Amino acid sequence: MIIRLMGEGQWRVDEGLQDELNAIDAQLDADVKQSDGAEFARHLGVMHELIRSRGERVAVDELVPSDAMVPPRDITLEELRQLIGEAGLIPG
Repeated sequence: MIIRLMGEGQWRVDEGLQDELNAIDAQLDADVKQSDGAEFARHLGVMHELIRSRGERVAVDELVPSDAMVPPRDITLEELRQLIGEAGLIPG
């Protein structure tokens, strides 16, 4: 799976990491529903760090479509509400 960190680039992630990211995505969804900005920021930060540390960065000159897009860490709850779909950020 290819994940785009908006404003930063793309990373390849394996299925094991995808499962972990789906669990965090579910927590992010709960944070948004509860309007819990602090937990939302924490979970989004964890998602970013996992992708960066365990994913493989896609070369800038390699053109591949993204399977998922993760918003920047400074996104607000309201902005995320407008961006997120019913499936969440990470498909699966």
